[in-house]
Amino acid sequence: MEKGPEETIVNLLSRDVLKQNLAKAGLYALAYEMLKNSIIERPKGFFTLGGQKTAEYRTEVLSKHTNVLIASCRWLQENGAITEEEINEVLQFRDYRNYPSSAESVG
Repeated sequence: MEKGPEETIVNLLSRDVLKQNLAKAGLYALAYEMLKNSIIERPKGFFTLGGQKTAEYRTEVLSKHTNVLIASCRWLQENGAITEEEINEVLQFRDYRNYPSSAESVG
């Protein structure tokens, strides 16, 4: 038998369910941020000197797209580190993380 809207809300707001959902959402957000950081920092670290972005970094990486994550993905792909399919998965991960109601569907 299907739950009514009130019962669903009460269930979602129960202490145990809410605690589990917040933990899952936190882990998902953490995993995304770690992946994003790794993707961006690998090429950046390769081209930077003392923390300063070099002209070569701007030319070789940042020129590939206005979004630094996508630009870094494209640089990694050109250098054989990731595939087009993996880039699409990263972008799907990002889109899901950025979707306004994604917290509602964690479960």
